[in-house]
Amino acid sequence: MTPTPAVASHIRIEPVTTAQQRRGMVAVRWEVFVEEQDVPMVLEIDARDFCSDVIHLVAIDEAAADAFPSAVCVREPDVVVGTVRIIPDGGHHYHLGRLAVLARARGQAVGAVLVEAVHDYVRMLTPAGVEARIVLDAQLQARGFYERLGYRATSDKTFWDAGIEHCEMAISVHGGPAGERAD
Repeated sequence: MTPTPAVASHIRIEPVTTAQQRRGMVAVRWEVFVEEQDVPMVLEIDARDFCSDVIHLVAIDEAAADAFPSAVCVREPDVVVGTVRIIPDGGHHYHLGRLAVLARARGQAVGAVLVEAVHDYVRMLTPAGVEARIVLDAQLQARGFYERLGYRATSDKTFWDAGIEHCEMAISVHGGPAGERAD
């Protein structure tokens, strides 16, 4: 996957394929959800993290080794600064979840690039011409972020998860390598 022009060329999105990348992914989620947002640790890692059909992506900042010496190194000089997971829900429905970007890497469009990478993966998994739906549970404070990426709330209802208020949002994309948003 190549980063969009909005992000410095030193950010690379990759699927998690190694134990080192998995450790980096877990460390980013731990820092963001458990340490920053006080999500109970027993809720952060769940059974879906170990399902073979779940796709985990990481944002690797190739230039961050010097700038962020405490970040989790994957392989020198690469550093994991963000992560997201894609859960197939059956048919052509997917769930985007656990989007997390380290505080020191925010403001560089890393989160947006991770979300676009989810869209790219779903397009690749969906036959050309078929519409796929991606649903997510957005923290209310992140709702505007997802709206700017084309997501819309599925209702006016909100709910609490891990002590944080959320709303369900969704977007549709067309399958195939040159897929576009369906809505």
